[in-house]
Amino acid sequence: QEWRELIHPEDASRFPEYRHRMRTLSQGEDLLFEYRMKHADGSYRWILSRDVPMQFARSGETRYIVGTASDI
Repeated sequence: QEWRELIHPEDASRFPEYRHRMRTLSQGEDLLFEYRMKHADGSYRWILSRDVPMQFARSGETRYIVGTASDI
């Protein structure tokens, strides 16, 4: 829930769909998400997240994801 206090409200509405999409990635796919996060000084900064599935459950659902978040 902490992210809800930090992510820009306009971007927060897109975040649940992004999380759902992460769970349905196929091997070899990656997912990018650009959003704004509140900085310590109260301003918003653009962030680029890139997530890649690393392990899958027997059902085919993504089990482990490795990701990076970069200040852009």
